[in-house]
Amino acid sequence: MVVLRVGTRGPRVGPDARRLQERAQYHDQERARRGRLARQDDRVRRAVGLQGHDLGDVDLQEQHLPHLVLHQEPRPHERDGPRRGVAAADVAAPCVAGQSQLGHLGHAAAPVFFFATHERSTSDEMLRLVEAYLNTAFAIPKVRASAYVLSLFQISAGTFDADGRVTSQREGWLKVKTWLKGSQENVRVYRGAVACDNSCFNCLCVCKKVAYQTTHWKWVALKPCCLAIYASNRDKAPKEVLLFDAKFKVERGVRFVGSHKALVISNASFALHVEARHRDDALKWANAIRRSMEASEWSQNHRDESFAIPRPIKSSRAQWYVDGHDAYAAIYDGLLRATKEIFIAGWWICPNTYLKRPSDMFPDARLDLVLKRKADEGVQIYILMYKEVSVALTLDSMYSKKTLRSLHHTNIRVLRDPDFIMKQWGMWSHHEKIVCVDQHIAFVGGLDLCFGRYDTPGHALFDDEGTTFPGKDYSNPRIKDFVQVNEPDVDLMDRHAHPRMPWHDCHCQLLGDPARDVGRHFIQRWNFSVSTRVKGYKFEHILPQTAPPPPPSVASPAPPRRALNRGFSRLVDVADDDNDADKSTHVAPVFASVFEEESSMDVASPHVDEIGIPCTVQVVRSISLWSGGCPTEKSIQTAYIRLITSATSFIYIENQFFVSGIEGDTLCQNRIANALVARILRAAAANEPFRVMVVMPLLPAFQGKPEDKQAYSLRGVMHWQYRSICRGEGSIYRRLKKEIDDPFEYIAFFGLRTHAIQDGTPVTEEVYVHSKIMIVDDRACIIGSANINERSMNGDRDSEIAVVIEDAEFLPSATLGANVGRFGHSFRMKLFEEHFGVSPGTSLYERYRDPVPAATWFAFQDQAMKNAVHYKSVFGCLPADDVRCFSDMGVKYDLDKKERVGTFRKVPEQLHARLDDGEHVRPATLPEEEPMSTTAVPSTCVALPDETRPRSVSHRPSHREKESNGQVFTFAMTAMRCHTAVSVQRQAELGGVRGHIVYFPLRFLEGEDLEPKYYPAELFQ
Repeated sequence: MVVLRVGTRGPRVGPDARRLQERAQYHDQERARRGRLARQDDRVRRAVGLQGHDLGDVDLQEQHLPHLVLHQEPRPHERDGPRRGVAAADVAAPCVAGQSQLGHLGHAAAPVFFFATHERSTSDEMLRLVEAYLNTAFAIPKVRASAYVLSLFQISAGTFDADGRVTSQREGWLKVKTWLKGSQENVRVYRGAVACDNSCFNCLCVCKKVAYQTTHWKWVALKPCCLAIYASNRDKAPKEVLLFDAKFKVERGVRFVGSHKALVISNASFALHVEARHRDDALKWANAIRRSMEASEWSQNHRDESFAIPRPIKSSRAQWYVDGHDAYAAIYDGLLRATKEIFIAGWWICPNTYLKRPSDMFPDARLDLVLKRKADEGVQIYILMYKEVSVALTLDSMYSKKTLRSLHHTNIRVLRDPDFIMKQWGMWSHHEKIVCVDQHIAFVGGLDLCFGRYDTPGHALFDDEGTTFPGKDYSNPRIKDFVQVNEPDVDLMDRHAHPRMPWHDCHCQLLGDPARDVGRHFIQRWNFSVSTRVKGYKFEHILPQTAPPPPPSVASPAPPRRALNRGFSRLVDVADDDNDADKSTHVAPVFASVFEEESSMDVASPHVDEIGIPCTVQVVRSISLWSGGCPTEKSIQTAYIRLITSATSFIYIENQFFVSGIEGDTLCQNRIANALVARILRAAAANEPFRVMVVMPLLPAFQGKPEDKQAYSLRGVMHWQYRSICRGEGSIYRRLKKEIDDPFEYIAFFGLRTHAIQDGTPVTEEVYVHSKIMIVDDRACIIGSANINERSMNGDRDSEIAVVIEDAEFLPSATLGANVGRFGHSFRMKLFEEHFGVSPGTSLYERYRDPVPAATWFAFQDQAMKNAVHYKSVFGCLPADDVRCFSDMGVKYDLDKKERVGTFRKVPEQLHARLDDGEHVRPATLPEEEPMSTTAVPSTCVALPDETRPRSVSHRPSHREKESNGQVFTFAMTAMRCHTAVSVQRQAELGGVRGHIVYFPLRFLEGEDLEPKYYPAELFQ
């Protein structure tokens, strides 16, 4: 129904209008039966029929229309909620201004205003009337939140952030349809079950031509860094987000789009077809998007071909963490500071992981309890975890998903990705480890929030009480892999009989703009995962944060010359007396005094608000079509190569793997090894000192022993690592040996090992190196989740994230007359404290600050060799250089049987080329030892006929061994080959072990072909 009212005053109200006004005063609530509006020249004819009183046709001059107000009164069933966003008619509100003119009006709302078209026809009274009306109407929450009012002002529920700041540059209704570009402009990529263009049947396909689906009117908001698409302007969460990137572009015009009113907008992942109501509106949108895109930092090309720019020191801070104790505690503190949102991404996420230990002292520090607490406070939590291939991995991510979702059904969202439909995609994983809080604090590195990762710098082997490593946190993957992870409190193995495997890892915290970049990477992956899911409608896209958060050289004295035997070819006696003042430390006194305070600060874990060193930080990653819906990006590998190439004196690397190739290697595509070789050869040609130290696991953490038939994963990784380091013409040492007499003068490989006394018996185990870091010249470093192998570095396999941190604050040093950075140097020295067992304030600590001098460089190698000799004497542990083939371990394979999957073949001697002298892989000359068993074991392995192969003399196979298909297993295969009595007798020698550093055995099993023949090489690279 329509109620007709006329304003009481107006300088040009004609007689017909007055007649209408008078009639309306007598019949204030008359109901109109019909009405029409017609325009003839400058007149508007309005025919109105009131119930019981027919007024006939009323002619009004156009300039009189501002005084005519029509109010649409809702039907009775609409009074509580008017249709189409119109305010309820029974809501009465007094006018703020002009009450004397409209005293008889009982209703303030009106769906239609007729405004004069000429300035001279617009009266001041009319303007005041409109202003008063709008102020009154918009004071009503329902009116203010209605879709019509929001459209009138071109705003939405997402226009303003929590602080009231405007986040949009343009908003409005557009007809929209989107699709995933895939590898081509017109290809849509699905990773789940999809429907083909032919609706008669469905199929499982990956790529298909885009189906031109029906366009829908959507509310589109242009943000400084993206386009957000909402189902309505009353929605706070977008249905789709189109991020700005280097491939972002806008096309318009009939030639490119087919319509003057349409635009095609695309980035690296998505294509968006939009259509405006008018041609001018489309032009305005195109210009606004182009201006925003050109001003955005995301649409430019960046260093290392990364998606993110190097963030300057004014807006970024970074802090390193060594081992899980400090890193988990910092993550715990960071999570408690969340006020808006939390992003978590990981290869494996265990809800029952304690972030602070002992668990009995911090029962509330369990991950699921922390997340539930924040979700109850209203914090939005997004968790993106890797969906494993269940037949290959026992992560049970479904258990983690159900557990986390049950904590809060609205504020905790969990996705597992990807949904595999292609066989080859099942080989790759999401390997990032991310925690991002409010897009202002981020944690990146090698630590997953899962079982087995927590550890302390002491790397204890036992935890009888079960409070530091409760339940399945007490683990040793080489003894038993994780099973039944849905029972977190049940031990995997007997913690009194078997040592755990210590876990060495590194992590970092980022504050400011770098944290926003980490959050943006998570958002891109989350949005892509939502877009490619069959049930994607259950999840919402995430918007990136639009407003940024508040976010002298000392000369070195020349070292005294000293005769040294290069490399590990001979053990050199190096005095390790901390009071030896005759040896040059290459550290100026002022340098030592500056670091004295810093070393003392490193002991305690700093508070979250106080931590961080101003640095230049750039986020790099490995991502591709399958993992992020975008072209392949391998900026992590590019950053590694750039830093290696620009290094001046020293490179320190810690990594879980080392698989790389040099120029001409067609089987390994990443060129980190090639960059190292090229830089070393350049230094050798210039006769400059240059050192590369690589720390990696002694053995990969796969269940079983190298000789086990089922341990093909262990052997496969060993094969590719030795192939990259020292075996084959394409290895690092072989390439260097062609031009350098002693490659060990420039590069050396190390491992970590520790020991303990359990019930009076010495026990040892390797410290598993899981960190993924590189420190260059103590001025720049890379910390992240990427291993040095094909999976992590090529970009199109595992998804990874890392940060390149370059110091901006320097401290004086004597390292070749150059300064060192606060972040890089303190980070390396913290690692050296743990690995080499040095303490701040000692002369040896001061000496190790400068790793470049020859005396210091070979002291590192000598200490590692001494530790390895002690461990070999006490435990006879593996791996070892004197074990060249399986027969050296007391193992024999029945080669008369048909070779099975995962077994070995002997490498013919003529095909196993060795260096002429072999000095660069020859271990130290070891003292003669008593036999470790009654079995005589030869020191070398030569390809012999089956009947002449060395056999164990005294061994009698057990019942288990007789049923193992001809394979003979003996106790000599264990990591501790010495008899327990021998270890107890020699345990005093363990007093000579300092730190955890040991020599990495380069000749271990060099006589065996470790490459599995029936599995794809990509699995082990």
